[in-house]
Amino acid sequence: MEKERKCSIRNCENNAIRSLSPIYSKILIKAGFSLNEESNRLYLCKEHYKELKKLKSKEDRLERWRLKG
Repeated sequence: MEKERKCSIRNCENNAIRSLSPIYSKILIKAGFSLNEESNRLYLCKEHYKELKKLKSKEDRLERWRLKG
């Protein structure tokens, strides 16, 4: 990312390494995270991006199981 941004998770002061579509905010809110503000992009630091990947993987796995049966 060109411009230094802070993580979009409330009370996190780390610099963001990823910029994502706000559609992923639903997964984070469902997991109990609170976001700073609504914006056009979601900025995540390394730790929160790693957590999002785990949550998304779990969500995708559950969706595949739901569609199979």
